[in-house]
Amino acid sequence: DSDDNKKVLIFEFLEFVSRVKLEESELDQFKKRINEIFNDEKGLIWPRTVAPYLFHLISLGGAGQAAEDVYDQLNSAGIEVLWDDCVESAGIKLADTDLVGLPYRAIISDKSLEKKSVEVKARDSEQVEMVGLDNMVGWAKSV
Repeated sequence: DSDDNKKVLIFEFLEFVSRVKLEESELDQFKKRINEIFNDEKGLIWPRTVAPYLFHLISLGGAGQAAEDVYDQLNSAGIEVLWDDCVESAGIKLADTDLVGLPYRAIISDKSLEKKSVEVKARDSEQVEMVGLDNMVGWAKSV
């Protein structure tokens, strides 16, 4: 249908723009348009092709060191990560990840560490996946 055609055209445009260097004012205008088109009631939903980071990493509880290790591993593999290590409640951090809208949210908490895993969720999905700490880089490269 015509909505699907519009989405295809938008994604083709985004792929083109991601390869072009924009002036600052053009970049601000581009971000504004992204926000107008790709959002829901929770906030922005960055298309992967133009997202400033692939992952929004959250550390909860006493998982700071494990989160730092995953952050370092992902960055060393060339995967862009925004790490939220601020001292806020889990609810505020989760709301912030939805608002910012990066393609994937990765949570490392005391609970996930018991399973030696990272809780990963795509911004545009409700499905949560547990990814092994030792497999996070491989998983991230496969998405």
